Amino acid sequence: MTRWQQLNLGRVVLRLEVVLITAGLGILFRPSLALAFFLAVAGHELGHAIAAAKVGRPFRWLIQVGGASPYLIQLAPRAEVIVALAGAIGGGLLFGLGFLLARRSPFEELAYFGADLAAVAALWSAFQLLPFPPLDGGLILRRVLADRLGSALWAWRLGWALGFLIVVLVVWRFPNWLEPAVWLTVMTVLLGRSEAGYVRHLDAYQAWTRGDHRLVLAKVKQPPDWLPKPDRERLHELGISAAIEVEDPGALEQHAGAIPPQHPAAIRAAEWLLRHGRAYGARLAEHAYDALDAERVKAAELDRDRWADLMLHHAFYEAAEQRDDSALGLLERAVKMGYDHVDRLEAEPRLERLRGHPRYLALVHSLGGH
Repeated sequence: MTRWQQLNLGRVVLRLEVVLITAGLGILFRPSLALAFFLAVAGHELGHAIAAAKVGRPFRWLIQVGGASPYLIQLAPRAEVIVALAGAIGGGLLFGLGFLLARRSPFEELAYFGADLAAVAALWSAFQLLPFPPLDGGLILRRVLADRLGSALWAWRLGWALGFLIVVLVVWRFPNWLEPAVWLTVMTVLLGRSEAGYVRHLDAYQAWTRGDHRLVLAKVKQPPDWLPKPDRERLHELGISAAIEVEDPGALEQHAGAIPPQHPAAIRAAEWLLRHGRAYGARLAEHAYDALDAERVKAAELDRDRWADLMLHHAFYEAAEQRDDSALGLLERAVKMGYDHVDRLEAEPRLERLRGHPRYLALVHSLGGH
């Protein structure tokens, strides 16, 4: 989340979408409804924040329209369910406050606001408990069903099916709820698209922890283009690790070609392919050098040892292909990047043809060799 999309106030974080929706409600309807919405969302999220703090997480009040997932990182299953349900408790308290204001306030405007607050708090809490995956109900459903179904992705899909079914039944029973149902469902779909990569990663990671690398490759094969770029890259990175474990060059080339060539995982893939004599490794390496020369790699993030190793393996490959000038140029570039293990160069059989070349001799001499 970029800085302009949220306002950080110490332990309180206000997301931009809450401000925009609140402003829209104030403009399209009335200020009291906008304020009621903001308080309903804030109170709901405060319930999550307090519950998370009670189970050991640092207190952080995130005012957003999504589910409780930001509060659930590294929590035990039982604690996840508690934190997810705590939002509805916060909403219930606000409903009670609004109900009292509507019934007991001597001021008419405050009574109207109380009615708005009670209605919005009840609606928001009920909405958050629907089984749609990005909402609290969906998070609980996935926690309960993922292990039983053997797949977080199938639990996620079931949550969508149940959520849409419930919405259809509610609108069929209460036709006047059509407009809020449509708006809330559209908002949920927009939120849920960004979660699709996360659940795929969950399944792939579980397969990885079990050592089932073939299943990892099946889970991460061809991530949908509509997934957010960071999610796609993480899935491809996991695919690269699995492909190296099972020594599957085809899968390795597919995943490495789908991420930026300067990505550490792509460089690792290029090294493996070069060691195994695969021409695609040389192509990946050349694209990586182009990115390096174009300064698409920040100096603070430059792993000089990793890049020097890539250049070294590329040089060995080029020497084996009898492209002497290319091999020597890569060796020289590896040394400029910081490579200094002359004994390894002297022991490498693929460099035998270059031993007497003046450029090779000068290179070895610069490293202290003879």
